[in-house]
Amino acid sequence: LIVSQRVGAGKVLLLAFDQSWRLRYQVGDTLHHRFWGQIIRWGIGERLQAGGEFVRLGASPQNCAAGDTVRLLARLQNAERADVKTAGATVGIYRGKKLVERVPLSYREDAEGLYEGRWQTPGEGGDFRLLLEGPEVEKLCASMAQPPVEMTLRVRGPVAQLEKGSLNADPAAPRRAAQLSGGAVYEPGANLGECLDFGSPTLRERERREASLWDSWPYLLLVAALATAEWLLRRKGGLP
Repeated sequence: LIVSQRVGAGKVLLLAFDQSWRLRYQVGDTLHHRFWGQIIRWGIGERLQAGGEFVRLGASPQNCAAGDTVRLLARLQNAERADVKTAGATVGIYRGKKLVERVPLSYREDAEGLYEGRWQTPGEGGDFRLLLEGPEVEKLCASMAQPPVEMTLRVRGPVAQLEKGSLNADPAAPRRAAQLSGGAVYEPGANLGECLDFGSPTLRERERREASLWDSWPYLLLVAALATAEWLLRRKGGLP
């Protein structure tokens, strides 16, 4: 009913039936979503960022901070696309040319040729070079004419905890800012009226505005009242 195979860097799944919609019968989307969700997760799989067609290396997560635990993943295959099982696969972690740590990888029987290891990043951040190592790895890369598989992992430095920051006033900071900008610093309670740096305490400005009478409601009402009074007077005097 179901056949799967890896082809190149991807996967192929054949469902020899078209009745998966029946999984929704009387139970809604519970089994139907679970079934297709597992297929999608299987198809996406682990994304290994570095390497070639047969030997690949990856790290998850790629965006990590100092002190985080990173999953190191690798996949080894021969020319027939068969998984290569070896107990000697490791990941050498280098900072520049200096070896920081060597993490062993374990073969996962349930993950189709996937090797996995865990590395806790050091307390300081920086760029680290991850190199897939091991005798079998070197032989496999040589037989496939593939260069050594390596990748760069950037680790963020420790982030300051704002909760532990001091909330006390720092009078030196505004003094430095005033010195650099040519300003002045006044302590709370200072008589700002005597501070000549702010200029005169009162400033008067004259602003001229122009308004059209035709756009005024009072003027419109006045014109309407005059027109009404003129009409009433003409009617009272018998004028047409």
